[in-house]
Amino acid sequence: MEMWNHHPEEDSVANLAVEYIEDKSHKEGQDNDETKPLVRITSVEDDHSLEQQTSPLSSRFICNDHTEMNREQCAECSLIKDLIRHSPESTIFWHTIKLGPSEGGCHQKYMAHFLTALDDYARDPCLKDEKTTALLKRLLRVDHIDVTARVEYSNFARLVQYFGPIRRNNCIMVKQIHNIVQKSSVFTNKIRKETVSWFAGDMTRDTADSLILDHSSGTYLVRMSQTFPGCFVVSVTSGGSLFHIAIEADVATALRSDPYNANLRLHGLVYPSLVEAAQSLKTRILETEDGLEIMCRKCCPNLAINAIISGYRKSTKRR
Repeated sequence: MEMWNHHPEEDSVANLAVEYIEDKSHKEGQDNDETKPLVRITSVEDDHSLEQQTSPLSSRFICNDHTEMNREQCAECSLIKDLIRHSPESTIFWHTIKLGPSEGGCHQKYMAHFLTALDDYARDPCLKDEKTTALLKRLLRVDHIDVTARVEYSNFARLVQYFGPIRRNNCIMVKQIHNIVQKSSVFTNKIRKETVSWFAGDMTRDTADSLILDHSSGTYLVRMSQTFPGCFVVSVTSGGSLFHIAIEADVATALRSDPYNANLRLHGLVYPSLVEAAQSLKTRILETEDGLEIMCRKCCPNLAINAIISGYRKSTKRR
């Protein structure tokens, strides 16, 4: 049974050659429905292969008292609001949050006020999950211990681009993050029930290099692109080298979609969420322009976010 649809017309646009090859590992006589296809990809891209989108700034914004004012009165808010102009409800939500510290004005809100407003506005049961809330705080770049921690408007808008909008009674952003918490872990030791996650969160290319370059071929992680907000990158080792493969995003289309569809494209194939794109790596062969074949075989074991998602912490003790 095929796990995704293959559209030849998409290959011609992306200049890709994709072919299905039989998974030789399945047992003879196994039903076809249980046979997993492998996909051979003959093109590799990195962060710099994506095109940034620019557009004119919005001329108006909603300020803290929920009235519209000229952008000259708050140029910073106008710039940030323009990043998520395709998700007006996310902007409305931000301005329903109780006003934060005076020095931050409309650009900062207390994390406690943010979570209270989020619960009132979206009423999402996922917020009751401690791991989901902890990961949300980390991605918002907030200290989860500091009770006076503040959320920056710019960090909130940035997260909307990666994980979707906040709508009345439907917190898509939190649902996507909760999905990562629930489905990104894989077993490293089934006896001790130890797991690690492929999700690295915010991470630069240089940091990815330092973390996984010395690991065996096929070690990989999935990180948020630091160059193109909304996009993700698969960083994977092979033969002592590290390759960065872009998971491209159409942020504008994703934010307007209802029901929400992340529209993440990995070499011609489109996925509705990051989890589904990452899960497809189990059955895909990545092929470089030089003909090198790469399989994503195991998650990088020493990611900081593992402490949140899997409860795993790197040990300094000898066993």
